[in-house]
Amino acid sequence: MSNIGAAYERLGDAERALAYYGQALPIRREVDDRVGEAVIRFNVARIHRAAGHLDQAIRELELVVELDQQLGHPDLASDTAMLDLLREERRRAQDAT
Repeated sequence: MSNIGAAYERLGDAERALAYYGQALPIRREVDDRVGEAVIRFNVARIHRAAGHLDQAIRELELVVELDQQLGHPDLASDTAMLDLLREERRRAQDAT
């Protein structure tokens, strides 16, 4: 499911990508694939960011960073940096309104 989501994401069909990621996520959790869950959540966050849905992207990345911390994942620093960047983007967008 997540590979299908990635394919739709590459094709520019965010809605279908999110639908397939949404189907893959509970499967990853069911089999306790926390790394796979983090990857899916990161991809979902990227789609939400591109669509301008910063709050949703931030929520997903917060979960990614939490998983990274629990797993001692090597992407913790880069995922945390992305989360900080999104928070800054949201702050700037709020200041502009």
